[in-house]
Amino acid sequence: MIPLRHSRRSARAFAADERAAATVFSLLLFMSLVMMGGLAVDVTNAITMRKELQVTSDAVAHAALVTRELQSEADSKTKAIAVAKLNMPDGQFGNVVTANDIVFGTWNPANTTFTPVSGSREAVMVTARQDSTNGNPLATFMLGLIGLDDWNVSAVTVYTSNGNSCISEGFVGQDVVDLQSNNFYGDGFCVHSNTGVKVSSGNTFESGTIVSMPSLSLLQMPASGWTSNEGITEALREGTLNIRIASRLAAVIDGIQNPASKFYPSYITDPTPIRLNTRNIAASNLTKGRIHTLTCNGNQNMRFSGGFTMKDVVIITNCDISFNQNVHIETSIIATTSTSKLSMTSASAFSLGNTDVCIPGGESQLVTLGSIKLTSKISVYGSQLLAAGDISFTSLGEGTRGVSFTAGGTISGTTNMSMEACGNMDGTNLQMAYFKMAY
Repeated sequence: MIPLRHSRRSARAFAADERAAATVFSLLLFMSLVMMGGLAVDVTNAITMRKELQVTSDAVAHAALVTRELQSEADSKTKAIAVAKLNMPDGQFGNVVTANDIVFGTWNPANTTFTPVSGSREAVMVTARQDSTNGNPLATFMLGLIGLDDWNVSAVTVYTSNGNSCISEGFVGQDVVDLQSNNFYGDGFCVHSNTGVKVSSGNTFESGTIVSMPSLSLLQMPASGWTSNEGITEALREGTLNIRIASRLAAVIDGIQNPASKFYPSYITDPTPIRLNTRNIAASNLTKGRIHTLTCNGNQNMRFSGGFTMKDVVIITNCDISFNQNVHIETSIIATTSTSKLSMTSASAFSLGNTDVCIPGGESQLVTLGSIKLTSKISVYGSQLLAAGDISFTSLGEGTRGVSFTAGGTISGTTNMSMEACGNMDGTNLQMAYFKMAY
């Protein structure tokens, strides 16, 4: 039996003994450091994952809007999701982008607001996620010790599309744009070449006109041109333009026939094409609101009779096309896949577009994978010439407002022209969009 006095003395000694206190403190400190380290690891992992999601949402948004230009909203989402899976495979990350995460609509840059609009081609918002919404939240490493097994991480991108003012109203060529003498270029009219602009003497460039090229050293002009070309100094700009549409005219021609494409004309009431059985085209051969096709063999031509007028019609062919005198084309598209240097030619008094000048309506387009050569007294009203090759014309008539000539080759005109802009042609002609990230 232990004496009571000895037992009390031992208890007091044990209570006063501080030799193990450091061990308890060390355990608490160790657990705190583990938690802080775990938090740092999980936060770093979340930041890294968000960066990866941002790269993916950027790529998906761009792919969705580019595809939407020529295809349906559903097809655009399908192709965009495929891009997401390439960037972040399902097996490793789960479904980071679903169809619901891709929303088409409009973007207001003034207040940075995205508005969903079904059927829109103007903008797209994409959210890439690793979260509970898509059933793939980001797992944590150490934070699970305190009950936080995963958390939600996401990234958002908005892409917008817009036209280009030079392509809307102006002369745009991949190769040299040749401006002859005694011409007038009005406010808002744009001349651009990625190779260089050639200017003769006696031209007038009204304030607001643009003449641009990658470097002003590419400007070809006689020494007297600085004084004989009024306004040329103020009009000059340096810059390069990606002329997307000139290199993608085959896709444009396909899009004209595809109801899901933005190039499909609103005046076509039945998408089923009518096959023409003659190469000599008169008004009686065409049906309003319909697409017409014709296939040529060898060196055969499609010829439009003189005094001919067509409206609300599309013609798609592989033939070289020649227009006789006094042909008038309104609210129509004529396109050929011919790559000939003479794939489209005209006699005198050829007219394209509605003579109401700058009132919207009547806009028409000539599209070719070859070159266009037009002769005297040509009138173009708010309409468009698109050529993968060259565009040349010997003289223009009075109706030359709101025109758009775009060539993958050269553009060469003549003297005594008056080229004026309407300022309201953006969106009325065939254009490949230019894309930019808005958010």
